[in-house]
Amino acid sequence: SGDGSVVAFRSDATNLVPDDVNETSDAFAVKLATGSIVRLSSAADGSGGDGWTQRALLSGNASLAIFSSNASNLAGDGNPGTFVVEPLTFGEPPTVVTPGELTIEATSGYGTPLDYDVSATDPEDGEVPVSCNPGRGGEYPLGPVEVTCTATDSDGLTGTGSFVVTFVDTTAPVMQLEPITAVPNGPDGTRMGWDTHPTDNADWYPDVVCEPESFSDFIFPIGDTIVTCTATDDSGNSSTGSFVVHVLSVAELLRQAQAYLVEIGVEPALRKSLTAELETAARAAERGNDSATCSAIGEYQDHVRAQSGKKLSVETANNLLANADAIRGIVPCA
Repeated sequence: SGDGSVVAFRSDATNLVPDDVNETSDAFAVKLATGSIVRLSSAADGSGGDGWTQRALLSGNASLAIFSSNASNLAGDGNPGTFVVEPLTFGEPPTVVTPGELTIEATSGYGTPLDYDVSATDPEDGEVPVSCNPGRGGEYPLGPVEVTCTATDSDGLTGTGSFVVTFVDTTAPVMQLEPITAVPNGPDGTRMGWDTHPTDNADWYPDVVCEPESFSDFIFPIGDTIVTCTATDDSGNSSTGSFVVHVLSVAELLRQAQAYLVEIGVEPALRKSLTAELETAARAAERGNDSATCSAIGEYQDHVRAQSGKKLSVETANNLLANADAIRGIVPCA
């Protein structure tokens, strides 16, 4: 070549390239920087010529070579002659190493970034850069994405590799299930509603089904009721959980009223007597004696009225009476 980097020569040697078994002279070119040798007088199937070959002539930039040969297998017509090799390439293309079939779990309803590890090595250049399409990153929906990668060595030889990345969702939704404490609206209990706040790695709005249903006509009775909920995403993944709805009993409401007397700072002697009346009502409620419960609540209310504007402010007395009336409605009292 013009710069001396590539030299053409003729040789009878059989060990310069693999599978040289034609037992006749061949034309070769060698890249001096790497020692890489290419046989120029090769047939379409890679075998050597079946006749003698003269030394090749190179173009100034070593992009092509011309040689003469009396071989009959170098051209499709079976005739000997002068042959042109273009382009002139040395060695093998880089080998692109891909991860094969790759699965990535979805991370967001917006889409999931593409991520993979790919490398390429060349017999002469060692590790060479790889370019892939599509590249890493981005936001991809569920399903397959084909990635094609190429690497080119210093001889201009390009190796290619491809693989499929499949984005999947195998993760079930997560619900926020917390126990609920409710005040009954009447002796039968109360209706209830809640939000399970479902979240999922790929579906913005998983379907949630609860039994009993939220904000339905179901009346939660006084005591504990277990609610079971199942959340299902678009991929069919589901999770099930439960929580307890506790509807306060009359006795529990009456004891809350006792605690409220302490909270608002009722004078100790008065608080003691009011608390005793409320506790009498609570114990009667626990026994299921509605008549005694209502009678004790009535005595408590009479006591509150008697202290209104005295040891109890009018506002405080009215609040205590209203709360007692609400409890009377739950018993129920006549």
